[in-house]
Amino acid sequence: MDKNKPKVSTKTRNSKEKIKDILKILGEHPEGLFPKHISLYTHINQNTTKSILEKLKNEGIIKKEKGIRGLYILVENSTHGIEQYNYHNAILTFKDDKITTTRQVKEVNDETELIQTIFIIGSTTNQATMHISSDYPFNTSSLSILGHLFQEKINRFCGFMPEINKVIVTTIELNKDYNYCRLEGIKSITLGNLIAEFKLYNKKNCVREEIKTKIPINLELITKLLNQGLTSAEFNLRISKTEEEIQQIKKGVEKLPWLTIKKLKKLKIEGNNA
Repeated sequence: MDKNKPKVSTKTRNSKEKIKDILKILGEHPEGLFPKHISLYTHINQNTTKSILEKLKNEGIIKKEKGIRGLYILVENSTHGIEQYNYHNAILTFKDDKITTTRQVKEVNDETELIQTIFIIGSTTNQATMHISSDYPFNTSSLSILGHLFQEKINRFCGFMPEINKVIVTTIELNKDYNYCRLEGIKSITLGNLIAEFKLYNKKNCVREEIKTKIPINLELITKLLNQGLTSAEFNLRISKTEEEIQQIKKGVEKLPWLTIKKLKKLKIEGNNA
């Protein structure tokens, strides 16, 4: 046995703790680290380290440096764009008369997974719900993937695939950090409208941009909110609601001629009888 070989601790830690340790050490080394060095710094088995790094890379949390094989770098959110927004928790819902079961359905994924999901179908509510949570932040590009996972689960239990634009996000808090920035002279900036509240404030080593939704909205509207801003998203919501109201009025108007003819005939009969 090589006495000079660095020892790796065998202390028991769960997957979430290992992820936190790896992200912390990468945050302390902005120039990047190789799996071997990450393993030594964190005292995590090298094969386990490589496995976690691959999962984090697929989630967009870390990246491989181009031109340098095996060098991993923590993704820093220093530019605008939908890919840089993160979240820890979200709730997706879909309500339809086709959502029927003889008993309540509850499916929970493996606790060792990076993203935890709880899928529920109520026995009498005609609604499917999926709770999504994660101890580490994952970016909003995963929302569409999780939306499709939600569709597949509904299809498996109810036998039909719901339209993705009818999947509603009832709860989500989005954030994006700008490193090496500080707000001077003010503690925070807060803006709001019908859909969401926007907040900008200082954290320990960065400025955080945070968006909290106020009402249930679909995935398409979240994309517009992030890409086009609060005002544009609210405008799109108002257009959507106006179109729904117009469709309801059209359906009502289509019935009017028949109701009017029936009423006139009734008045004519009553007049002749008089």
